[in-house]
Amino acid sequence: MRPLAFAQPVRAVLGTCLLLALSSPAFGLVKFNDGHDEIFVTGTVGMGYDTNIYANSNSVGDTTFNGSLALDYSRKAGMLGVNGDLGWNFTKFDRYTTEDFADPHAHLELTKGGGRTTGSLRSEEHTSEL
Repeated sequence: MRPLAFAQPVRAVLGTCLLLALSSPAFGLVKFNDGHDEIFVTGTVGMGYDTNIYANSNSVGDTTFNGSLALDYSRKAGMLGVNGDLGWNFTKFDRYTTEDFADPHAHLELTKGGGRTTGSLRSEEHTSEL
């Protein structure tokens, strides 16, 4: 009996389990100022395959590696609230490296949830880079 015949499927199963464990998002939460302020940190990592990068009849495909990192801030105290986040989404192509991109983003929202007038004001900024 060959001792290495069993090792190859075991490596494939362990590699798949590791990839699945790493593909779930990671979160972090910090509360301070008597619970009025909260900070979340979110990170994701993934891998995929794009079967038609350029969306045309030539249909070239490539493996993609993507990830994101975001920092969210929330403050709810009194009549006004503040929500904001900063983040970065990025994707790297294996063979078509000219298609790699990074997308930083920022959001800021002011909210008023009580009283005679309620509503929110939101500002967003997205930028794509090569």
